[in-house]
Amino acid sequence: MAVPAVIGHAFISSASVTMVKEFAGPEAALDPLHMGISGRPGWLVMGAFVAFLALAGRVRPAADGTP
Repeated sequence: MAVPAVIGHAFISSASVTMVKEFAGPEAALDPLHMGISGRPGWLVMGAFVAFLALAGRVRPAADGTP
């Protein structure tokens, strides 16, 4: 079922951009490379989460060989 993926994608696409603007200071330079979930910190968090899923055995190939 792809519903969790759709919900996650909707959050990443909408909330991550607005959250950076909401929590940044009024004089702060908004550099998307260094803030938000689509910047470096977000990639580190997502990588750690994927590593956790892989170590927990939740990420494995499908039984019929499809990706």
